[in-house]
Amino acid sequence: MLMELEDVNCWSLSAAICERGPHRLHHLLSRAVWDEQEVLERTALWAVNLLDDGCRSVPGTGCGRVRDRKAYVTTTGR
Repeated sequence: MLMELEDVNCWSLSAAICERGPHRLHHLLSRAVWDEQEVLERTALWAVNLLDDGCRSVPGTGCGRVRDRKAYVTTTGR
């Protein structure tokens, strides 16, 4: 649903994800029963895993500090 489509409806979404018709999406959006809190938690976990760069440093200290210093030294000569 984060696609850049001119018209966003079940027909255009189903065409964008290669579905044969809008029926499954229509059911999902209008009649399916789900736990909103669980969907929120799973989506947040998915996003965190997608964006995770493996850095486990203290916030604010920077993950690539050594690499950044080397690049700075290389470009400035200091």
